[in-house]
Amino acid sequence: MPKSKKPLARWRGFWLKGKKVVSTNVPKFKLNKLYNKRSQFLGNLATRNCSMLLDSVGKNDVGPFHFRIEMRQYKSFSYSTNPVTIEVTSDPQPPVLSMVMNKKVTASCSVSHSCPAIPPRFSWSHRGNILRRSKKLNTWKWETVSTLTFSPRVSDFNKPLNCTVHYRGGKKVTSSTIIKT
Repeated sequence: MPKSKKPLARWRGFWLKGKKVVSTNVPKFKLNKLYNKRSQFLGNLATRNCSMLLDSVGKNDVGPFHFRIEMRQYKSFSYSTNPVTIEVTSDPQPPVLSMVMNKKVTASCSVSHSCPAIPPRFSWSHRGNILRRSKKLNTWKWETVSTLTFSPRVSDFNKPLNCTVHYRGGKKVTSSTIIKT
């Protein structure tokens, strides 16, 4: 986006799939019916952020998408030479689960995802102290890690410890390991 000291309030941003507008920062703009209730413009053009959220992604949503900006004081510009595509999979990859055993069990469960605004939710099959952290891996990829710490009892040994990751839209995947002495 061009650098400007002029107010950006009149800058209008549009995400397009072909010629169909799928998301915009323009209030009450009539979007393509396939995207009307599924897309949300999250970005703030004043901070040069044109992010959008697309819910209930399906096989027809792979793109390519491109961004267009319209500015009264400048020529409008379409980033059609830099399209965005989405990789759509039917099921998410299972989380990576690791465990370290000393006096306490410390288990970590991690997944990568693309939407920092709505990270996946984690649940564990055992009670304990849970910490969650997210970090940006690159422009389009984030990693969220849930770490569970607990003091094992004799009855916990040789039993499974499960980490389940819950994604928006209802998909969930589980990884399991056995608590060993």
